[in-house]
Amino acid sequence: MIRRIALASLVAVLAPLTLAAPAQAKGPVSAVVSGPGIDTTRLTFDSDETELAALLDIAYPWIDGRGVWRAERPAGELGPMYSVAYRMPAKMGPDRKEVVRQKLYPFADGGAVVYTARGQTMFGAPLQHGWKTASAQLTAVMQDLGAADPNAATNAASVTPAAATSTREVDDSGAAWPWFAAVAVGIGVLVGVGALWRTRQRPNRG
Repeated sequence: MIRRIALASLVAVLAPLTLAAPAQAKGPVSAVVSGPGIDTTRLTFDSDETELAALLDIAYPWIDGRGVWRAERPAGELGPMYSVAYRMPAKMGPDRKEVVRQKLYPFADGGAVVYTARGQTMFGAPLQHGWKTASAQLTAVMQDLGAADPNAATNAASVTPAAATSTREVDDSGAAWPWFAAVAVGIGVLVGVGALWRTRQRPNRG
């Protein structure tokens, strides 16, 4: 819910750019997203305006040169890969639609990363291609769709052994108390026997 509110705020601020751009340039009208944790999901402006508008603004390789695209793959682990296919309005009849495909890495070590293969076009015009570092908003969008951060599970697993060790230490210290109690009782018995013996010996000495 919090991510949806944040994304809605982002779209409200960027609405003149994100929503007007597809209308003016006849950009994508929908997107199909799939990957670990996400059942194949089709986003449209009618049903998923917030996610689709944010995805287009953050990741789409617009012709007008938004963002910086590089040929070199970013260093570090990229994490799980998600696929997105953007669909254009009908160009030459209902069965002739261009599709632009991308690979998204929302949990890469250095921050979210997008890859667009060379040679893709939008209505005949070449799109930008290569690698692009995206903002944290891409990660938020993907998590809102169901993607899970694998680093979160790793961090949780690393905390568990320490917690278990602490529990065992507490249990072990508690288990030592019966031994201390037994020793104390034994000492008490010995002291009592000694006192009784001395009491019985005093009359004999008189």
